[in-house]
This record gives sequence, structure tokens and C-alpha cells, in this order.
Amino acid sequence: MQTCNMVLRRGKTDFWGSGPEGRHAGGFSFHALTANPPEEEVRRHSHDEAHFVLVLAGGYMSSALGAPMVSETPVMIYNPPGTTHQDRFHGGRGRFLAVSGGTGREAAALCLRDPYAYRLAHHLAQ
Repeated sequence: MQTCNMVLRRGKTDFWGSGPEGRHAGGFSFHALTANPPEEEVRRHSHDEAHFVLVLAGGYMSSALGAPMVSETPVMIYNPPGTTHQDRFHGGRGRFLAVSGGTGREAAALCLRDPYAYRLAHHLAQ
């Protein structure tokens, strides 16, 4: 059996990054993280729950609808539950806030490039 086409299942708080212990409130988890793996080590994966990635620093590469090849801040990516993706930081360097929660089936992953998303990310990360 070939493993290169298999999709890795990630848990609610499993992201390719490191940082302090996250916070949990109202069925959501919040994690301020620093990207740590080289971009080529990030495998195709999906999460059981919906999540937002609020990019705080670095170039983010996402397959989300409307995302450029490499996004610079401000950018916020939304992935509905079960979305298969290989989103990662260009060069493996960046900082982000991951907000996970919700099991509704929204239509598609989205990329939001808006100054409000950037300010919100910084406030939530603090």
C-alpha cells in the first residue's frame, strides 16, 4: 500500500507549530504558535473540526479559495471540518494563531485578506 496519497488526520489542537499551552473556551481552542517544520515536511492532512489560521508573520501558502500563491499578512484562512489541505509557511518560518471548533459543514476553505483580520489576530494572540 502506498502512503504518499494517504491523508493524515489531525486532532483539534494538532498543528505544525510550537508554542505555549493553548486556551479553551466555549468549545473552541486558541493556540498562538510559531511554525517549526520545513515546508516540505508538512503533509496533506485534514482536521475533524473547523479552524481559522490567523497569520501573524511570514508567507503562508494555502489552497483556500482566493488565496494567492504566498500570502503575506494580514491574512486569515478558514477551513471547514474535514477539509484536506497542505497549508504551510514558505520557508517553514512564520507565526500564527489557530482557532479550532465547530463541526458544521461549510462550503469551502476561504482566504480573507483584510486589515481587520490582522488586528483581530494580534488581539487574540495577546
